[in-house]
Amino acid sequence: MIQGNTLNDSLSVIISFTDGDGDIAGGDSGPNIELIDSRTGELAFVFNVPDIPNSNNKYGISGTIKLAVYNDCCLPPFPISQLCEPLPSFPEDELFYTIRLTDQAGNVSNEIQTMPITLRCD
Repeated sequence: MIQGNTLNDSLSVIISFTDGDGDIAGGDSGPNIELIDSRTGELAFVFNVPDIPNSNNKYGISGTIKLAVYNDCCLPPFPISQLCEPLPSFPEDELFYTIRLTDQAGNVSNEIQTMPITLRCD
């Protein structure tokens, strides 16, 4: 992926889930999918699970969610004046995202991780 602070590049993250209570749907509870950047340990992106027909099903629900994750910035091991500036001396950065979901009752899922992602910094 090319680093940047605009929507000029993206990757798809596909999550498979099973929710035994059937209350994973977004509704008005706010963002309930979190992606945490491995380089900083901080929250990088949040998403809302879309409304799911027949949620709150006593038999639970399962499915897949596809997320479009847009650009991130390279974080070199030296000071920089501005995020997402071209860095010829640091051509690539690598990260992964830790992902977790929270259902409407506040239960937090097991955490999963993406495969390593390479950012082009130059």
